[in-house]
Amino acid sequence: EHLNRSELREVADVYALSVRGYDDVGSERLKCPELADEWTEALALPPDDQASIDGLAAASGACSKRLRSEGVDLEGYNWREVAADVRDLALAEDLGSVTVAAGSYLTLPAVSFARSNPDMANALLLTNPIPPGQSAVAETTRTTSLALGHLNDLCRSEPRCSSRFGDLTPLVHERVERADRELRTMSVESLDGDGPFDVLLDGLRVGGALETSIRATEQLGLVPWSLGGASDELLASVSIHDVATAYIRPEARAGAHLSFSCSYEAQPVTVAEVYSGDNSDFAGAQDFALPDMCHAWGVKPRILEFSDPLVGDVPVLVAEGALSESGVNDWGDEVVELIENPLVVRFDTMSSDLAYDPPPCLRELRKEFAVDPASVTGAAKCETETPEIDWVLG
Repeated sequence: EHLNRSELREVADVYALSVRGYDDVGSERLKCPELADEWTEALALPPDDQASIDGLAAASGACSKRLRSEGVDLEGYNWREVAADVRDLALAEDLGSVTVAAGSYLTLPAVSFARSNPDMANALLLTNPIPPGQSAVAETTRTTSLALGHLNDLCRSEPRCSSRFGDLTPLVHERVERADRELRTMSVESLDGDGPFDVLLDGLRVGGALETSIRATEQLGLVPWSLGGASDELLASVSIHDVATAYIRPEARAGAHLSFSCSYEAQPVTVAEVYSGDNSDFAGAQDFALPDMCHAWGVKPRILEFSDPLVGDVPVLVAEGALSESGVNDWGDEVVELIENPLVVRFDTMSSDLAYDPPPCLRELRKEFAVDPASVTGAAKCETETPEIDWVLG
C-alpha cells in the first residue's frame, strides 16, 4: 500500500522502503530492450512454443551480458539484500525496534530480518505471505485451479450465481477448448494501454487470463460471466498483462525482475506435469519461458538461504485473501507455524490485492496490533466483514 494511504501513520512514524531495482535511483539501467523486442514477437506465438522460448532465453542472456559489461552487479538484486536494506534503514534512522509490514514476496526479507535481528523486530504485519522456501511461480497452474475451485464454491453458494452459471469447471474447459479450436491473432493493447501488440489467443492464454483476473478482488464477480461473455480481445489483453508489465512497457525493469525471480524461485514443475491431471485447463498460468530465461540470466540461486522458517516470540499478524496464492495454499498458517499465539485473519471473498484495499476493520486491527499486539480484539468479527462479491449475471 502507498505510504500516503497507510492507516499506520495514525499511530506511528512510518517509513517506506523502495525495493532496490524498482526505485527511481539508477533503475533506468536495468531495462532490457532485448527482451522487450523478443517478447513483443513472442506474443503472436503459443506460450509454450520452444523456438520462441529459445529466443527469449537468448535475449535474456544478451541483456545479462550487456548489463554486466556496463558494471551492473546483477547479484545485488535479491531478497537477502532487501532484508539488509530493512536493517540498514532502521539503523540509519536510529529507530530501535521496528514493526515491519510486508506482503507476498516481501514476506521473505521481512522474515529474514526478524530471524537475523530478533532484538530489532518488534512485530510483523504480513499480508498474503509467501513462506520461506515456497514459490508462487513453481506451481501457478495448481494454484489457479485451487482459486477457481474456491470461486466456484462461492458462486454455487449464492443462489443467483448458481442458477445462472452452475458448475464453473466445465465452463472453463469449454472456453479453453474453444480458443484452441478457433485460434485467432488480434491486435490489442495491454490493460495499462501499452501496445498495440499482435496476440495469438489460444487455450493457454485463456488460462493465463483467468489467473490474472482471479488476483483482483473487484473482478471476481466478472469471472463466471467472462467464460462465455468476454470478447476474445478482452481475454487477449488480460492474458498479456504480466508480460507487458515485467518486460515490455517503457517503465519495465526486466533486469530487476529477472534477478529477483531467478535468484529465488524453486524449480518450476515440468511441462509434462503442467499438462497432466485436472489442472491442464489452467496450464497457461505457468510461465513456460522463465526456467530457460533464468538459466541464461545466470545469477546465483538463493532459495536455500530463505528456506528457514520463522521462529521465536515475535508477534505476527497475518491477513490473507482466500483466493490469493497464499490463501489457497494455506501459506498464512504455514508462515507462523512455529510462532506462539499468531493472529491470522482470513477473508473468504478477497484475493491477492488485499494489501491495497483492505476492509476497514482490518485497518483498525493493524493499527491496534502496531501499538500493542497483545491488546487486539475483534479478529473473528472482522473475518465476517469480508465484502460480498458483486456477481455479473450478463
